Amino acid sequence: MVTNYHVVEGATRITVGLLSGEKYRGKVIGVDEETDVAVVKIEAPRDLPVLKLGDSNAADVGDWVLAIVHHSVSIRL
Repeated sequence: MVTNYHVVEGATRITVGLLSGEKYRGKVIGVDEETDVAVVKIEAPRDLPVLKLGDSNAADVGDWVLAIVHHSVSIRL
C-alpha cells in the first residue's frame, strides 16, 4: 500500500488496520523521501482489493483522474 514517508519514517513496528477490523504487520519495501511517499507490504491470508495506478501520459481530456498532493508540493497550471 502507498502512504506518506513521514508516517513510517523511523518506525520500528508498523501495524496496518483494515475496515474489516483485521490487523497485519507491515514492512516498508520502498520510500522516496523527496516526494514523501512510502510503500508498505502486508501478508494477508486472502486477496485484498487493489487500486490500479494509472499512466498520466495516457489520460485524455474528459477522463476522471485523482491527484494526491503533499502540502509542500507546488502545482502551477
